[in-house]
Amino acid sequence: MRTVIIDKRGGSIFIAFFFFYHGVTYVKVERAAMNKRMFSALKSGGPGGMLVIADHSAAAGPAPV
Repeated sequence: MRTVIIDKRGGSIFIAFFFFYHGVTYVKVERAAMNKRMFSALKSGGPGGMLVIADHSAAAGPAPV
């Protein structure tokens, strides 16, 4: 399941990222840049922003083929 929800009701931002955070290691995503963009989005909404990450642990080693 890949879910990223960004909601800006009430002037602050809520980001929920469910069960795929570890999976970005298997696709062409720079996690540091992704994190920076999420935190930047939170800051743009003013005080009270929230980031929720629910995740599994990734298996050690390279992705299965």
